[in-house]
Amino acid sequence: MTFAVALEYDPTDPKIAEYRPLHREYLGVLRDEGKVVLSGPFAENAGGLIVYEAPSLEVAQEFVAADPFTIHGVTRKHTIHQWTIVVNTTKP
Repeated sequence: MTFAVALEYDPTDPKIAEYRPLHREYLGVLRDEGKVVLSGPFAENAGGLIVYEAPSLEVAQEFVAADPFTIHGVTRKHTIHQWTIVVNTTKP
């Protein structure tokens, strides 16, 4: 199952720069395991989008809970939606 997760955070929060390396490392591990499809910040840097592959909503929630941005209070709010990819140009 595919889940789209929208994260919200304060773009002026100094913790973003402090924890971004750990956040990206965490997502890189999940990517290598086939659990992250894509991720990136929104242009205004007030949040970002992560697309996960997970067997259930509960597992997707666990991925978000284990993210350093969540653990260290960078993420102020997130929403998770099961998502159906219709057009995909990221894969051949």
